[in-house]
Amino acid sequence: MRFPKIETERLILRRITLKDRFDIKEFYSDEEVMKYYGIYTVDDMDFIENMIFDFEDGFRTNNFIRWGIELKSEGKIIGTCGFHNWIKKFSRCEMGYELNKNYWNNGYMSEALAGIIKYAFLGMQINRIEAQTYPENIASYSVLEKLGFKREGLLREYAYFRDKFQDLYMYSLLKSETDYSNYDE
Repeated sequence: MRFPKIETERLILRRITLKDRFDIKEFYSDEEVMKYYGIYTVDDMDFIENMIFDFEDGFRTNNFIRWGIELKSEGKIIGTCGFHNWIKKFSRCEMGYELNKNYWNNGYMSEALAGIIKYAFLGMQINRIEAQTYPENIASYSVLEKLGFKREGLLREYAYFRDKFQDLYMYSLLKSETDYSNYDE
């Protein structure tokens, strides 16, 4: 299988390789970025390399997909985004993402997510994309709302992250709510 490369105006969404490990470490070791990610910061290069192998394995086994977000003007990975918890029987998956804080507030994440959303609806035969955010993470759910996601409610103590139970907002986007609902597959 060929990894799907997605190009947008300013970004290339591509396979993550070991050569990207230093770029990824830059934001995975930053507390501001990882605060809402669900894990503590990561400084261990072995952990990051194993994570990259896991990304590759998830794609190879057709269980999940994670793209590196490369800024065209710098040739640097500034974040990642992708789909996990893909339940093919029900045509749904969850979306996750993070971005190096040096690139926040430039519209990069909205641009990247718009690219992978189109891919999910047209290339993966997804009908429903879910995303969960911490109620305090206004920037994250603002991006989702900008892209048309609807908040479905509060999932009380839904996840156990960073040594405690966390509330999460559930957001979703249906294919029928997008311009992709009329495409022939």
